[in-house]
Amino acid sequence: MEIISWLDDGSCHALHVTAHHRMTGPIVLASFPEPIAQYRIPAFTLTENGMVCTTRLSGGKGGRNGLAADLWKLNVIRKNSRPNHTTTCERWSGSSRR
Repeated sequence: MEIISWLDDGSCHALHVTAHHRMTGPIVLASFPEPIAQYRIPAFTLTENGMVCTTRLSGGKGGRNGLAADLWKLNVIRKNSRPNHTTTCERWSGSSRR
């Protein structure tokens, strides 16, 4: 199982948590509007470097994936964890792959 968790970093409050057999870009994209509707548009996001979150390490010309495009439209600053440092984003959920 893979977990999507949208968190408020200041309060460590889980805004939205779902589990999926396989994480896909459309699933991540579909999970984002609910916490925005209930809380607000965040000033920034911190995500891992998987292709469902960012194309910055894809090695090609890249461009934006669905999540990056939506964040850009909302003027949300995107931040990514350092490559090979997944515990930055997984510490809260305890889903670190060791």
